[in-house]
Amino acid sequence: IIAPKQAHLYTLTYKYTEVPGGNLDITVSLDENGVICDDDFIFDLQPVINGGSFNIETVAPFFAEPITYSISGVNPLNGIEIIANGVTFNPLVNGTTADLSANGITYTAIDNANGIIALNETFFSSFEVGINDISLKATDNSAAEGKVISRVAIEGLLSNPVVDLWASNAKLEAIVTNPAATSVTFKYKTATSADWVSVEGTLGENYTYYALVAPNWIESTNDASLKVYTPEANSGIFANATYEYTVAIAGVDAPTKSFATSTTQTLPGGDMEDASMSCFGSNNTNAPFWASGNNSNAKTLCTSSSHAGMQGSRVAKLTATSAVGVLASGNILIGTFTIGSMKGTATFGQPFKWEARPKSIKLKYHAKIGIVNIAKNNAPLKKGDKDMARVYVAIIDWSARHGVTSGVGTPSGMWDPATTTTISQGKIIGYASYYIKASTEGAEMVDLEIPMHYYDTVAKPSGNYTIAASAGTSAYGDYIVGCSSNVLYVDDFKFGY
Repeated sequence: IIAPKQAHLYTLTYKYTEVPGGNLDITVSLDENGVICDDDFIFDLQPVINGGSFNIETVAPFFAEPITYSISGVNPLNGIEIIANGVTFNPLVNGTTADLSANGITYTAIDNANGIIALNETFFSSFEVGINDISLKATDNSAAEGKVISRVAIEGLLSNPVVDLWASNAKLEAIVTNPAATSVTFKYKTATSADWVSVEGTLGENYTYYALVAPNWIESTNDASLKVYTPEANSGIFANATYEYTVAIAGVDAPTKSFATSTTQTLPGGDMEDASMSCFGSNNTNAPFWASGNNSNAKTLCTSSSHAGMQGSRVAKLTATSAVGVLASGNILIGTFTIGSMKGTATFGQPFKWEARPKSIKLKYHAKIGIVNIAKNNAPLKKGDKDMARVYVAIIDWSARHGVTSGVGTPSGMWDPATTTTISQGKIIGYASYYIKASTEGAEMVDLEIPMHYYDTVAKPSGNYTIAASAGTSAYGDYIVGCSSNVLYVDDFKFGY
């Protein structure tokens, strides 16, 4: 008995006899909606190419054993074409097998319509590390063609890591096809260091292992009892350096590769060579970047000058002054300055597009530091104390500038990036701060490098104002406290990486 199936058409034929005594029951179901079609079907008889031991639609891993492909046809095969790295190979020409063993290619015919292609280590020796495309085409004697693109993974360390100089990281990658590899370890270092940093790899897709190498952040507490973070030496990826890296697969290091990082990020005007900058004049209301407290009553708080040991031909000379018992600290700042009614307002903050995270701020300075002789308001220093100058740079993420007003009367708006992580205008991402507590020995300017301390190691500034800075002859000049004869030369502000 045949069980009827859907989508089939059956014909029932039967015989019967008119001799009395027998009976036959027949039940027939009729589908009146069925349609009988009389169509022509053309079967595609082109050769079919498949992976010998892998799905041709997936990536095939090459390690030591040849990679094979099966070719199946109906009609006799006439030709086979393999294209790799821009080179064409023909292991079957006009139905005749060609000897390409010197190229690492063999074709073994099963019959005139079927065969096996094998590609061995010689063939893959010219391939780049990574996922490579191989084009295969088979043609039969009726000119029907079968085509396929096969992707093959070649083991090794990949070049050109993806680098993020604000996040200070790089994604190292390697193709691993060795079946004996149970762990994969990446190692990296600066070209000038002897110490490698190791990071375990993670398996991704298509036999690719990766590791995101980033700074090891050291947590500490600053003088204001706030948590700050600095990068551990030799960890992470920073600008303007050359890095070497490798990967250990099954305990064997791959050949070392390298990459260089660079940035065009500089502090505009940080070399102080442009004598026309606003900070050297008395109109700083709309200063493009650097400003000072210069005004009609105090024109020498910041001037373009020179000094022994400088780099280039100009430096900024900051000179303190006083009038009617009011101290005006020599100063330069990143922001703007306005004067009015015996008071001045320094508004901190300028737009700046951050490309790379700095480890430090570098500059040259020479200082003459005296004894506090003016003290109008409460500050950590009083008359008779040794004064000190200060330099700081802050990475900020503010919606508006922040104003500090001082002069005759009570000052207001004082802020310190080393004592708070947020003000009303927004976050402080990090800062570099240094107190100059003594006059400089010798006649020449000296180098100073101030480490950056980060409150936030992830966020990238995106507000209207993203950098602020100040250098002043008296650290508490905003409080009208300091020495009126202090002088500070500063030059060559730059980022350290």
